[in-house]
Amino acid sequence: MNHRPPEEPDKQTMSIEALMEGCPAAFIDFYYLTTAGDGVADDQPSAAQVAARLAAGQAADALDAKKIEEFIDDEVDPEHMPFVRDALVHAESSAREGDDAGTQDAFRSIAEFFLKVGDPRKGIFFYEKRLKAARKAKDPAAEMVADGDLGRVYESMGDIPHAIAAYERLVAVAAADGSRDDVSSSRRHLIRAYNAAADAKTREGDGDGAVRFLTSALDVARKEGESDGGVLLEADANYRLGLALARIGEHAAALERQDDHLTLCARKASPVDAVGAGKARRALAASRLAMRDAAIASGETAAAEAHQREAARCLEFFLDGEPPDNGGGGGGGMSAILLAKAREAETEEESGGKGVVRDPGADARAWCTLGKIRSAEGEHAKAASCFEKFFELARGLSDQRLLDVARINLGIARGKVKQEKFMSTVLHAGEDGTKEGSEALGNLLSWKVARA
Repeated sequence: MNHRPPEEPDKQTMSIEALMEGCPAAFIDFYYLTTAGDGVADDQPSAAQVAARLAAGQAADALDAKKIEEFIDDEVDPEHMPFVRDALVHAESSAREGDDAGTQDAFRSIAEFFLKVGDPRKGIFFYEKRLKAARKAKDPAAEMVADGDLGRVYESMGDIPHAIAAYERLVAVAAADGSRDDVSSSRRHLIRAYNAAADAKTREGDGDGAVRFLTSALDVARKEGESDGGVLLEADANYRLGLALARIGEHAAALERQDDHLTLCARKASPVDAVGAGKARRALAASRLAMRDAAIASGETAAAEAHQREAARCLEFFLDGEPPDNGGGGGGGMSAILLAKAREAETEEESGGKGVVRDPGADARAWCTLGKIRSAEGEHAKAASCFEKFFELARGLSDQRLLDVARINLGIARGKVKQEKFMSTVLHAGEDGTKEGSEALGNLLSWKVARA
């Protein structure tokens, strides 16, 4: 006689079993998870209505059926249905028995299962149920874990607004009931989310929106205090906000942020801090040049010259390690030791003890900008020297456009140097009254007559 293997229970049978075990909330969730979008029983009473009829109100803790529909697009794969049904039943049974940890663990296991199979929206749904259970149990530690998990999943999905909401709750709970480490960790998560939101706003062209998020990030970073990590967080937040302010034309405010960045870096003469100092120098120079252009446009010649001098000082320090003399927007109160370290360590945050490596791209652009400043000042020999260094660095980079720019700038600068020498000869020919001078003047006039 042939024996057929027992058939796997179908979803209807498993749903009924959940009800028979006294778990109407598990039945409702399982019903939607296993029937969403398949067209079965679409004209029949809803799961909530069926549960109400069969359980006589026992499903009071079940979440709103409409809400679960927002999270569920495809039904659970048949091979995973027993696991999901059992976990749902375990969660509700544990809740009924007062086993708060068991309830939360069951929801967590379901959430992690859905993340593993690539369905984060369902995972979020059950992480939220876990969060609700933690709140009901008045368990701050579990609540922090749940909010942290929610924030990370939302981040992975690119849903930054919901990630921010989760991390803001996490910070609030940690501040009220967590340890110092909990508070610090939660703030770092929130700052990261604020930065991501600001980046999104920048890509959308919403500079003001980016500034708002970065201002919030700075406010959070300032609460970290004087610890090493707190100083670096605040320094980085000032740097990011300074760049965002510069992008929307708020250059005076941008300078304040970058000056604060430098001041924070000066608190510890370490290579990591020096990296930030170098970045701030370049940002300060860029803001100074923008303010110079604005001053020129408004006819404020003296102010334009002052901003240009400050920009040049920042770039010279960045490139040569020479501490600028006293003055606004230059030294930022940094010691000579830190200034030297800033030049050495500017772009190597992860050297791994192998020594510090300069970023040739950053150096090349800085030499180019400094060359343009010197050219605008009429210092053509100095400009040519800057452009020569720009060209040498550009040759080592895989950037043809940058190399073309370097070649053109160097050619123009060298041409101006030669022109300057020629004009000097023309202007001063014969001035000294010597025979040689007179001959030079005569030769020049003969040349001119021959070309007429």
